[in-house]
Amino acid sequence: MNKEKIIDLLGQGYSEFIEFIDNLSEEEYHSRFGNKWTAEQQLSHIVLCTTPILRIYKLEKLIIEQKFGRADRPSRSYEELFHLYRDKLSQGGKSPEQFIPEVASLQQRTSMTQTLNQMIGELIQAIQSFKEPELDSLMIPHPLLGPLTLREMLYNAIHHVRHHHDLIILNLQSIKV
Repeated sequence: MNKEKIIDLLGQGYSEFIEFIDNLSEEEYHSRFGNKWTAEQQLSHIVLCTTPILRIYKLEKLIIEQKFGRADRPSRSYEELFHLYRDKLSQGGKSPEQFIPEVASLQQRTSMTQTLNQMIGELIQAIQSFKEPELDSLMIPHPLLGPLTLREMLYNAIHHVRHHHDLIILNLQSIKV
């Protein structure tokens, strides 16, 4: 998948997630099925996870290389990353402590969605500064998946927001059953 397609899918996925969150009723936003995260916690988690990604993509390329290294393998495909992520979750993989969301108030919803929207805009702008080969040659760490190329991290970001969007839908469907 080339950079422009990645940018399109990132923009689309996060826009759909934000619009979905913004259109939830207060009850839906705070609803929980069992020990599953509420929509507000899912939103908070996505903001927490997007923050370090944005920070890294805004770094100078030389700093990324010095800090995290160069790839010694080709980037995996979106599908391979999807399967790797799913496998890690099925093996009990969990979000690290720093990405576990606290409960946010309804009043914070608007500021969190605005922040996320701004962050994705900045991320898309930062991605534009990378050449296609740089997305495959520079590595960065992922807490569950290990070292990823910059391209793979973007694939993960695309999938990650869709995954959490789907989790909210499943949570709400479970409550209504």
